Amino acid sequence: MPPRSPTRGRRAHRARTGSRWRRLAPAAQALPVLAHLYKGEPFAQVAAGFGVGTATARRYVRETTALLAEQAPTPERGLRSARRKGWG
Repeated sequence: MPPRSPTRGRRAHRARTGSRWRRLAPAAQALPVLAHLYKGEPFAQVAAGFGVGTATARRYVRETTALLAEQAPTPERGLRSARRKGWG
């Protein structure tokens, strides 16, 4: 099964938790997460750049990384897949 995009995961999470609105749309929520994880931007800079509060930026990163972790394969499954593809 191919991994879901963070945007679809965010929409499903909103529906599951009953959240009615957020400052940024699901697709736009992925951008602060990428800025923080990829570039190492501090939460205060991410928040200022996207027009949200520091706590909101931190929550977006925490929620999105948790959603992506749920989709990740277990170590055993990942190793099995790597072996099948010739990596060991």
